[in-house]
Amino acid sequence: MVMAVIMITTAVSKQCRANSKDWEVEVSQIEEGAAPEELSRDDAQMLKYINEHMSHNVRSYGSGIMVHEMSIQLWYADRMGIIISEPIHIVEQSELLLYAIAALGHADLHRLGICHLMRFDVPNRKFETFEGAELVLEGRNVRDAKGAEINERLEFDVTAIGEDDIYTEFGIVGRGTTVVPIRAKGHAATLFGDAELVAKIAWPVNRTNRVETTTIMAVRTALAEKKPTMLDHIVELKCSLSMTIDQLGLPRAYMGTRVLDERVFRTIVMQRYARLELMNSAAEFKSIFLDVVRAHYWVYKTSNILHRDISKNNVMFCRRDGRLYGVLCDWDQAMPVDTEAELKDDQADEPAASETSDTKSSGSSKKSQSPTVPAQTAPTPTPERALLARKCITEALGAKGAEPPAKDEPVKQEFPNADAQPETTPRRPKPLRYRTGTGPFMAIDLLTRGRRPLHRYRHDLESFFFLLAYVCAVFDVTRHKFDYIPEWECADLEQIGKEKLTFVTNDQVFDDMFCSQTDSGFKRLVTEWLDPLSDLFHEDLMVSIKIRKHRRWLAKLDVSLSELGHYDFRGMATIYRKKRAVQDDIRKLKAERNMLVTYKKFMNALDSPDEEC
Repeated sequence: MVMAVIMITTAVSKQCRANSKDWEVEVSQIEEGAAPEELSRDDAQMLKYINEHMSHNVRSYGSGIMVHEMSIQLWYADRMGIIISEPIHIVEQSELLLYAIAALGHADLHRLGICHLMRFDVPNRKFETFEGAELVLEGRNVRDAKGAEINERLEFDVTAIGEDDIYTEFGIVGRGTTVVPIRAKGHAATLFGDAELVAKIAWPVNRTNRVETTTIMAVRTALAEKKPTMLDHIVELKCSLSMTIDQLGLPRAYMGTRVLDERVFRTIVMQRYARLELMNSAAEFKSIFLDVVRAHYWVYKTSNILHRDISKNNVMFCRRDGRLYGVLCDWDQAMPVDTEAELKDDQADEPAASETSDTKSSGSSKKSQSPTVPAQTAPTPTPERALLARKCITEALGAKGAEPPAKDEPVKQEFPNADAQPETTPRRPKPLRYRTGTGPFMAIDLLTRGRRPLHRYRHDLESFFFLLAYVCAVFDVTRHKFDYIPEWECADLEQIGKEKLTFVTNDQVFDDMFCSQTDSGFKRLVTEWLDPLSDLFHEDLMVSIKIRKHRRWLAKLDVSLSELGHYDFRGMATIYRKKRAVQDDIRKLKAERNMLVTYKKFMNALDSPDEEC
């Protein structure tokens, strides 16, 4: 048995088609379905290879060939899923093997899946360093910080030397965020100066009500008018570029495998900030933490927008004029608060359903990141099955294939030519369903089974609380490195919620969390900040538990009501009276809970009251 991985792209077949106008090939059907229970060793190995492939460099997609005895399979992966061909017999279907080899031979770096914005000064499609590389933005989709079109070509030098200087999110499906350090030159330097910048390249789900650049512009505009002192603590946008998969010419656009929640290619150029782990002391962390909590509150007050993804990767800082500034970054999950929905929820007996979105993994680098986790979490898989599975165009991966033909019916499709147009009629697309946030820092409410509540301001405050706990528990200030809390970084969101509940309610578990911290400054933070905040969120949890008990009691009353005879009016009246009393209690508990965790109480617990709130 032979296993080989050859990285190619199906997109380059367009070149072959331009030279061979008269042939038509049978394209093996693209399958969809749930991941099987078992994976072969070869499949598992291929999955590991392609996962590593997509987790390195500045990559939009990747592909490979798996050789098994006398057959090969073509694999394609992008941020929406994996597509696997039917086995191709090397002898009986040798022409298809030749097409693949020809595609590999004609492919340049971009057609091998490297981001089209990158330019490399290297021959023969090989490079071992980013030295001399450029990032180029051009075209009608380039916008400045105010949303106006930039017509001139923008060029940036990539200041990274090796791959370790570039952050790449680990995994295949999801936003696939890559952060590239750059410096403007030419016309871009005229616009943005020569300061250090970064290009954030990502694949967010295409939603008109959740565009990061639009959110940043709205937030900064409101702060400039009402609270300009907070602008230093919100990420500063320079320019951006957004493209659909059709505009980009992504191979998926030609394969008939569209998904309902399709992702878009987005690049944001912004000021470069330092990662949180580069702080030097607990005193610096206190300053950074207070800055971002205050900035978050004033964004909420001036823009009515919630960040909804507070995490250690999204809190950064910069040094300017001898002062430290905490900065809140990554606004791709932010949304305006639905005040009307909150009012309705306060009067309802059941939690209002929250809009779904991506849940981020929690690692700090491509070498140390948890997988992106869907909302309906399966039991934790074995390591060989942890990321993907064979024939796995599934909800967990994001992609849904085209409608399969009848059994034994061949699928005929002309190989895409150089002038081929993306398929515009998707077949049976299905939505992606994820939860909003990064597991270790999400509020407990958002990690429970069943319908999730609306994401409220207090949930972001709870995320700040868990961020504080995480830093105090696992940050090593001498190595400038975060360790892990395994119980908070598993693949099961519901289990994370249970572990956090125990952390808040069990004094021994709470104390044990910080036993490995050796820095005296962070130990003092546990006593001075975490203890009073823990009391605050413990009280909040107790009210939440009471509400759930009341809802269970309502469910029991509904069962009792269904068991009554049709003419037992007295019994019905008694049950309805009990239901009204329970419903009134639920509304009172909700009102109490809304007043428990507030910005004022949070800041008072930190002994840092905001006099202006």
